[in-house]
Amino acid sequence: MKKIICIIFSMSFSVINAQTNYFINAGMMYFSPPSLTINPGDTVTWLNDGGYHDVNFNINTMTGLSFNNPVEISSQSLTSTNNDTIGSVIFNLIGNFNYDCSIYGHAASGMIGSVTVQDSVIITQSCSDLFPDNTQTLIYDCNGACVPNWWLGDGFCDNNDYMYNPNTDTYCQLNNSFGQNYCNDLENLDGFNTVDLFCISSNFDNGDCDLPGCTDGLACNYNPLAGSDDGSCYYENCSCEDYSLSIFINNNPSEGNVNLVEDCNGYCAPSGWIGDGDCDENRYMYNPQNNVTCQVFNSKADNYCYDYSNLDGFNLINLNCVNNNYDGDDCNLEINNLQKTSKRILVKIIDPLGRIVSEDSNVPIKIYIYNDGTVEKITRK
Repeated sequence: MKKIICIIFSMSFSVINAQTNYFINAGMMYFSPPSLTINPGDTVTWLNDGGYHDVNFNINTMTGLSFNNPVEISSQSLTSTNNDTIGSVIFNLIGNFNYDCSIYGHAASGMIGSVTVQDSVIITQSCSDLFPDNTQTLIYDCNGACVPNWWLGDGFCDNNDYMYNPNTDTYCQLNNSFGQNYCNDLENLDGFNTVDLFCISSNFDNGDCDLPGCTDGLACNYNPLAGSDDGSCYYENCSCEDYSLSIFINNNPSEGNVNLVEDCNGYCAPSGWIGDGDCDENRYMYNPQNNVTCQVFNSKADNYCYDYSNLDGFNLINLNCVNNNYDGDDCNLEINNLQKTSKRILVKIIDPLGRIVSEDSNVPIKIYIYNDGTVEKITRK
């Protein structure tokens, strides 16, 4: 682990670094993190999340032109393998070194990366001086990047799991390519730095990276807070409590997890929907895997479910469960006889002429068509 000597005041200070081993994950189709800043003498190891991958510092696979990396770097390119570890490279030269995966189609699909070797980290200004418009109280991390001080001891592992941009006070995550706010999904990562607060010698960690749990983003009980995998991952019969582990209020981990409950049909829905005054009786669909909601009652309004190209993982939510005290006066509308116990999904609503209408339309007769082939006619009173 990198050893750091820090004197943190409002005055300027310097940081002295020792050699460190960094890790980059390679998968289908990503390097994570895609860019990494290190110091001379540091080692980077590429870990294989699955498939055949290599690390090519020589010829750009997409252009056919040289990356123009020094021979010392290009000669250390790592050959293709499906082993858990692709290999390691020691960087002694200062500069920016681009690379890609030369397996056919991988670079074009996003498997490109860069390693920047900076000169010794000599910091002559405080973070407040460097970013005066940032309202956070900022500190330097292990690599000399400025990050919010409340990240220390917040329970989230900051050992290269997140990137932070002090110019815009925004962050993204590197530990789940299928999750929200994934760094590689952003169009521009300029200004973002990989955050490492796991500095034991400087007492930076405060237990953030000691939590065991499931670290596989595909598992039911994936926990982005876990710093080490404890072998507890499972992939079938996911519960609402499981999904709650990996989704956050306003997609912000600092605001806590979204609490999910089962609706009348056994599907997972946010508990905050109960008693919020908005009818949840077959009017919305929800995907607990990515915390996304869409509506089925107005085909002309935004976020209409059937405008989506793929509704896999979405379920029609019914929280009008009087016997379970779920309703909370959410559904005091005319159409109360739509409550069903079967797990069917509303496909569309039409009028007697076959024209698609919304649930709040004023037509006297509406016909509800479901995915199980059943049809229900509702006459306005």
